[in-house]
Amino acid sequence: MKAMASGTPIQCGACLGRNVKSNTDIWCINCAEGLCSACSKHHRTSKPSRDHKTINIDTYRNNLSTRTKYDKQSFDCLSHSINNIAVNIELKERISIYCISDMICLMDGRVVVVESFELSKSGEAFSVTQIDQYTFAISYPNEKSIKIYNLKNKTVTKVIKLDKACHGISFSNHSLAVNLYFNDNDEICIIDLEGNTLKSIEVPIDKYLEYLVYCNDRVIFSVFDKTVYCYDVSGKQIWEYQNDLRGPRGLCTDTYGNVFVIDYMSDRMIVISKNGKHCKVLISEEDELDNKKCICLNQSDSSGFICDIAGTYLAKFNLCYE
Repeated sequence: MKAMASGTPIQCGACLGRNVKSNTDIWCINCAEGLCSACSKHHRTSKPSRDHKTINIDTYRNNLSTRTKYDKQSFDCLSHSINNIAVNIELKERISIYCISDMICLMDGRVVVVESFELSKSGEAFSVTQIDQYTFAISYPNEKSIKIYNLKNKTVTKVIKLDKACHGISFSNHSLAVNLYFNDNDEICIIDLEGNTLKSIEVPIDKYLEYLVYCNDRVIFSVFDKTVYCYDVSGKQIWEYQNDLRGPRGLCTDTYGNVFVIDYMSDRMIVISKNGKHCKVLISEEDELDNKKCICLNQSDSSGFICDIAGTYLAKFNLCYE
């Protein structure tokens, strides 16, 4: 981890996961991130984190040698926490939505599902991400555009035009990460909400890239050739994971940076540790959730949803950090 100048603000990691900026008061050694006063109260009382070691943010800033030691400990603890994550499937509801391509949990607990009939047709949507409490964005590959929707009045407030087909999108830190595709070449662009390109990440792979998550200056994406990748915004590959994967599709992250992936061909839900070194199967094909494709998490209460590719069911699950 990079050393920070003493005057550089450190943002609350939990708030950033909800696309909100808040300065930190404490540093959690186990989570390896800062927490604001509001989130630190929840952190102290929540079962998964009540035993975590925290230090004053000024202490963290001023002691680089100690911070290096703490960062190593945090990765060790993170690997341990992967082994202690469990899933409880709360309910499974029958639905009838033809061909689901993506979904998200909104900040208020509702779920937005994207239905795609034929992506070869103009006007068909693909991916969705929330921008703030009342706004979300949807990508339209064949229109080469992203549309910004207002939840209150249910209208399109902005259309961002692109020069290539866009698939996966994810919002973080006042910008969008967008997967652009043209002539078998994928790239990931970081753009602002006016459509201006801030950064471009070359993706040196020849397989189809669909889903991505953008958080903490990292882009994590699944490729259907049995691999999940993590890149920073400068284009440097941080890690890749492919052990036992047979076709990763939908993915999302929790507030600790763990990556939850639907491995479509093996019909499993897995979790990969923040450093990409460890993995655990949480839901297998024996759990009677067939043809799993999309997944989303509600960061506020560690619940989430899974749906199948044909849109016949929506299953709610709860994460337990034992």
